[in-house]
Amino acid sequence: MVWQEGQWYVAHCNEIEIASQGTTVEDALFNLQEAIELHYEEPTASIFPSIY
Repeated sequence: MVWQEGQWYVAHCNEIEIASQGTTVEDALFNLQEAIELHYEEPTASIFPSIY
């Protein structure tokens, strides 16, 4: 779903409750796609806990 709020376009995926925005419809959809990909990406630790 995409709608305009002021100067921004908001793209929202209802199925997984993720949204993003952009200055154009295309930007908003591209940013939403990136957000969805990051949501499903395997987590990686950049800082490992210390073992005492």
